Amino acid sequence: MKRFLVGTACLLASTLALAADGASYSLDLDLTPTSQTGAYLCKAEIKDLDTGKVLSAPSIALLADSPATVKSTDGDLVAELKVSIDSKASRATADLKVSRGGKVVAAQKTSVAVR
Repeated sequence: MKRFLVGTACLLASTLALAADGASYSLDLDLTPTSQTGAYLCKAEIKDLDTGKVLSAPSIALLADSPATVKSTDGDLVAELKVSIDSKASRATADLKVSRGGKVVAAQKTSVAVR
């Protein structure tokens, strides 16, 4: 089985600058295949870089060609992360939206080829 680590090294080690208040957030992902054919486990961490506080650290199980989404809240801050892998398991995509008080203040989409 192919093993790939998409995350701190490849997929996302990104910083989101929030225009509304100048706060910054990082998103780290680690995406690995499971023992089930076509199944993957994505471990994510969304962190406030100013305070070091982890906003969310979800583990998302997903199948190739079947996106998975997780939402987390911290007060009026909402982070929504959607992760997908194409049917050939050749491309992984992550889409993060951060909202404060119902208004999107940061958004990022990243896609990488998986080898």
